[in-house]
Amino acid sequence: MRRIGFSRIRRAAIIVSLLAVGFLLNRATRSQVQCCEPSQVNVRKLLTNHKTNGTFDFHPERGIRDKWGKFAVHPFVRTGTEWDVSSMTSRVCAATHVTMERLYQLVDVSRVWKGPISTAVFTPDVEADVGRRIVEMLRRCVPEIRRQVSFHFVTDLEHPPKLLPEEGDSEVKYDEYLCSNLEPEIESLLAKRSPGMMEWRVPLKYPQNLMRNVARSSCNTPFTFLIDVDMVPMPGLKESLDGFLESQGNESTKCVYVIPTYEIHDSVTVLPRNKTELLRLVKKKLAQPFHVKVAVRNSQSSDLRRWASIPESPDLEVAYNVTKYQIGYEPVYVARADIPPFDERFLGYGCTRYTQAYEMYVADYQFLVLNNAFTSHRGFQTISSRPGWRAKQHQDNMKLMRGFAEELKIKYKKDPKNFVKHAKMLSKVRVTYGKPK
Repeated sequence: MRRIGFSRIRRAAIIVSLLAVGFLLNRATRSQVQCCEPSQVNVRKLLTNHKTNGTFDFHPERGIRDKWGKFAVHPFVRTGTEWDVSSMTSRVCAATHVTMERLYQLVDVSRVWKGPISTAVFTPDVEADVGRRIVEMLRRCVPEIRRQVSFHFVTDLEHPPKLLPEEGDSEVKYDEYLCSNLEPEIESLLAKRSPGMMEWRVPLKYPQNLMRNVARSSCNTPFTFLIDVDMVPMPGLKESLDGFLESQGNESTKCVYVIPTYEIHDSVTVLPRNKTELLRLVKKKLAQPFHVKVAVRNSQSSDLRRWASIPESPDLEVAYNVTKYQIGYEPVYVARADIPPFDERFLGYGCTRYTQAYEMYVADYQFLVLNNAFTSHRGFQTISSRPGWRAKQHQDNMKLMRGFAEELKIKYKKDPKNFVKHAKMLSKVRVTYGKPK
């Protein structure tokens, strides 16, 4: 009897202990959920629900903080179905970055670039929800995006992820309807952001250089081709680059392959498919070098008059070396993954790209302009069309240039082109372009 009694007592003690542990674990779990912002809990449920087949991998609390503690990076929230295979068989990956307003432009890029495309998406506030929905729309309707593109969200810690306001039972759009009306459907979704939000969202400093670094570092190929999403590669460029880069072997360790970018007039309905078609548009004044009327130094070092004089040939090849580098050079290029990163202290517009190109110049990289290769940018750029808040961001970045220049001088023990003096001068310049808000 004593043994039986002891056994019962021991079992009872074990049960009580397990119940106590369960209670403590349950309470700990509840406290963890309660410590999260309600909006974060809701966002997590939304972004991993059945509508995305459980494959939209976004968790607001798991983001990787940037160097300055202002943003959080969420890599591979949505991965292309053929991303892994395509990355393994390609020499080069296209890397790009977007805001909500430009996500749709990824359609044009994906239809001509037949390989991996790494896309960083800026998603402050409800744009985490808007971005998820747009990504799913694009994947449903554009097979190339579904197969080739991987998306990475970058959130703003001052404006953490939120949901769009509930609208009751939202109508489910069938693929046939949605895909026939994709652009207007995306526009209607963007319009759901409140006017109050847009008051701060429009002039919010877009972390361009962080976005570029995220997109580039998420490529799994030996080379990356960094473009803005509104720069559309000529058809067949990816395949040509694969063959060209393979032929270069290890000779391209410190080579930067420059690909000219041209603005195409809005009246042109079909983008040029080869150099001959592009130069025909240039002759008709329907195409011009990128930023030629906005910031001529951005492409001046590429000497595109010389490029235009070289006949088109069937193979991708180096046309010539850049021999007259100028401060302000902003080439669109293909390079190895280990090039210097973009400096993330520069936020918004101004000084974001050419500072990285300058560091490559200081580090003795060679800029090589490729023949038979280009990208197209729709629309002629003008200073007058730029808003006043963009000028303010440009001026803020120029004030940061001196510190950047002095750090490079210490790092490389040289100061070509008297960049430190140039940076000191910039800190005193007032930028006045653009329309007032």
